[in-house]
Amino acid sequence: GNGVGSVVKCQPMPGGIKSVLPGAKRRQKRHLQQVFEKLKEVARHDNSHDAHGYEVVELPMMQVSYLNQQELCFFAGVGFDSLMLNDFKEIKKWSQRTGILKRTLGSVVGYCVALVVKTLPKTVWRGLHNINVTVTTNVPEETTWIDHRRGDVMRRVTPCGNLYQGMTGILAAGTSPFYGGGLRLFPFARMTLDKMHLRLGRIHPLTGFFNIPKIFEGSYRDTSDKFGCIDFVGSQFTVNVHGDQDEGFPFQHSGESVGHASSFQLQVVKEPVKFISFMQKSWKQ
Repeated sequence: GNGVGSVVKCQPMPGGIKSVLPGAKRRQKRHLQQVFEKLKEVARHDNSHDAHGYEVVELPMMQVSYLNQQELCFFAGVGFDSLMLNDFKEIKKWSQRTGILKRTLGSVVGYCVALVVKTLPKTVWRGLHNINVTVTTNVPEETTWIDHRRGDVMRRVTPCGNLYQGMTGILAAGTSPFYGGGLRLFPFARMTLDKMHLRLGRIHPLTGFFNIPKIFEGSYRDTSDKFGCIDFVGSQFTVNVHGDQDEGFPFQHSGESVGHASSFQLQVVKEPVKFISFMQKSWKQ
């Protein structure tokens, strides 16, 4: 998807508002031709460690266990993002059923419509994104906490493995820094070779809305002592969502709403996936 595509600088189908403007199909076709030409160039060289000057990127996946299912992905979570994806799913289904703006609402524009029309009202005035969670890990010796206010301080967590218990507006984790469409939601994901970045976001939805540019580039910092963001880097996390709803809370992975869950586990798969990066090496080792 576009999350991994942002890492290797190869997004098969560029999104954004341009995807629904006149000439979108022509631009997408031209972009795909450029991608195929680069892939052909890489395929002509046998040495995978020096694919004609292109770097090989190794990216681990996460195994997410929920509702007696186990699936692989690069990011997953609950809270504001899963609520918005669920709202987008409903808007997309409505547009397909009615035929109204079917193509437009099925693109990134649909996400924006879902955010403004459904998600923000229900989160700002009703706080429906807030969830009470417990986060633990069974490998505390491999887990560190990062001071989000600075972004340059890492500390080992307590040996008991109890990381967090309380309210949060979003809980998401990823092995890729990018959520999709260039959104760098997990800026600490690739600080290590075989771990994920788990983020608890506790800022107000409007604070997030007005800081979208900084959040997109991964540079947003809540410098207050309220700890609007709490960040962990580790290889395994267990999340329990507490609430009155028997079915749990909307849950997403890989940018898709996959139902509701009251608990799930995240485990980094040690064998990474190898990608050819379209970013050329600036220096040789």
